[in-house]
Amino acid sequence: MTTVRDALVIWCVEDDRPGHRRQLAGLAAALQALRHVRICRIGRGESAALLPAPDLILTAGRESHWRGLRYRWHYGGKLVALMDPGLPRTLFDLSVIPEHDGIGASDKVLLSAGPLNPVKPASAPDRNKGLRLVGGPSRHYRWSDTDLAAQMQRLQAALPELMWTLTTSPRTPASFSRRVRQLANPGLQVVALEETNPDWLLRQYAHCGVIWVSEDSASMVYESLSCGAAVGILSVPLRRHGRVSKGVQRLLERGQLLRLQDLETLGKMPLPQPPLQEATRIAQTISHWLN
Repeated sequence: MTTVRDALVIWCVEDDRPGHRRQLAGLAAALQALRHVRICRIGRGESAALLPAPDLILTAGRESHWRGLRYRWHYGGKLVALMDPGLPRTLFDLSVIPEHDGIGASDKVLLSAGPLNPVKPASAPDRNKGLRLVGGPSRHYRWSDTDLAAQMQRLQAALPELMWTLTTSPRTPASFSRRVRQLANPGLQVVALEETNPDWLLRQYAHCGVIWVSEDSASMVYESLSCGAAVGILSVPLRRHGRVSKGVQRLLERGQLLRLQDLETLGKMPLPQPPLQEATRIAQTISHWLN
C-alpha cells in the first residue's frame, strides 16, 4: 500500500451537494480518529495530478462516483462508494449503502443506518434547549406551509418550557421562511439558513437535548440521532412511498423517533436512545479491511 510519511492517503471526491460532502467528511474524520491519515479533498474541476497517490478513494453521489472510477484507473487505490452508486457495484471495491435502500449486505456491501455524517455524541446535551429543523418539498414529499405552521404551534404548546431555535434548509420554500418568522417569540429564535455558517448546525447538535425535524429531511434526522438527542419528526405529505419514508418508518418502529401526536399523548419527551455512530462503526470495518 502506498504511504506518505507513514500516513494512509485518503482522497475525498466531492461534488456540489452539501449532504454528500458531509458524508465524506464524516467517514474521513472517523478514519482519522483510528489511524494516521492524510486527507485530500478534490472538488469538481480540481486537478488531482499533484496529490500523493491514494490508498483509499471515497466518493458520494453519481458524479463523484464516476470521477472516482477514473481516479482509480489513473492513480490506483481502493475505491469506496457511499450510497448506492447506481452503477454496477462490482466496479467498486466497497459500497456503503443505507439499509433502507433494501440492498443486502455482502463482502462488497456494508449497510449503514442512514447516510453517514460527521456528528459526534453531545457530551452534555441540555434537555431544556430544543432545535427545530425544517426541510422542504422533494421528489418524495409534497409541502404545506399551513400544515407545518400548525404543527409548530402544537409543538410549542406541548413543550412550552423549552427554549427553541428553528432553522431552515436549502429546500425550504421562501413562503414558509417568511411565515415562520411570524411564529418567533421569546421562547423561539428563528435563524434562517443564510444567517448560519457550516459549523453552526454542528454547534446546535452539541447543545440541544431535544430536536424535531420535518420528516422529508433524512440527513438531518440521522444527524439528530447521531448527537444523542431525543428526536421527533413533523409530518410532511408523501408524494410516494420510497426509501426515505421506509427509513423513517423503521426508526419509528424501533422507538428512535416520536411523532407529534405521540408527544401530545405522553405529555413529555421520552429519554433519548443511544446515539447512532455509524461513521465510526463503518470506519472501523474499513480500517480492518484495508489491513
